[in-house]
Amino acid sequence: MENAVVPAGNPQSVEEICQAKMRFVYNECLTHLKDPMVAARCAESVLTDYVLSGCKEESLHVLIETACRTAVATGAAPSDVRRDIDVPSGIADEILGAVKHNVFGKKFEKSAQLHKYLPAPREKKRNRLAFPLALIIAVAVVVALVVTLGRRHGNTEGTKETVEIADDYLEVASADEVYELIGIRVTPPDEAKDLKFIILGGEVAEVDLNYLGHAYQLRASRRDGELITIDAEEAWKETVDNSTDAVLVTLLTDYERIMRIKWTEEEIHFVLVNSDGAEKDDAVKVYAAFKYEDEDKK
Repeated sequence: MENAVVPAGNPQSVEEICQAKMRFVYNECLTHLKDPMVAARCAESVLTDYVLSGCKEESLHVLIETACRTAVATGAAPSDVRRDIDVPSGIADEILGAVKHNVFGKKFEKSAQLHKYLPAPREKKRNRLAFPLALIIAVAVVVALVVTLGRRHGNTEGTKETVEIADDYLEVASADEVYELIGIRVTPPDEAKDLKFIILGGEVAEVDLNYLGHAYQLRASRRDGELITIDAEEAWKETVDNSTDAVLVTLLTDYERIMRIKWTEEEIHFVLVNSDGAEKDDAVKVYAAFKYEDEDKK
């Protein structure tokens, strides 16, 4: 990944700024604060604000003073022992990682660009309203007949009932319609808004939604592979649910932070993506709504 460019036209990268200023900032914080870890957290805050403010030198001392006073006011032990040491490598890595995470997250709150990471552009104006009503009815009748005949002939063991849809982009009315057509259940959070349900290529269910002010996209399919392709560097990874092997990965581009959760249930592969600065806890709540195990308990 190329270096992330600092705002306000500064040609240096976040990494270069942190490397140039980290020793000074960390030692200044450690001079005011007794606990090295508290000093490190203050250094993260100072460097984040320094980068986002356009790297104005006159603001650095003010940022340090403010961060340290705030830490002391909230219970941190103060210090007045002058420090001038190299930042331990582990702490330096943590500070750099946190600053990049904060900078990208705060910058990206201003724009939502989720759809530019889709593997292929969609055809414009090819939605449910433009799709001939007679053809929609015909497809529904065929689907009902196929499913009914399959059940009557006992075609349930060792097979998956799927219906091939000729159109590679079909917007439908509801989650129930998605299930009726391709047998994949998608259940958004109750508070979700701006819902859009889509079937891609007759085998991939897609749900676009807004939850607590942030845009999400979910895709689900029996087909394994990259359902949503994102050109970004993997920065953090953590398991959020052992029961489904759900893994949350934070991806970084030069300017953006993207959260992706992948999991598999009942041989169906899911991927949930947010790229407009949602918090981790909110993304996990959206995952929990789509999760089959939670749906089964309702």
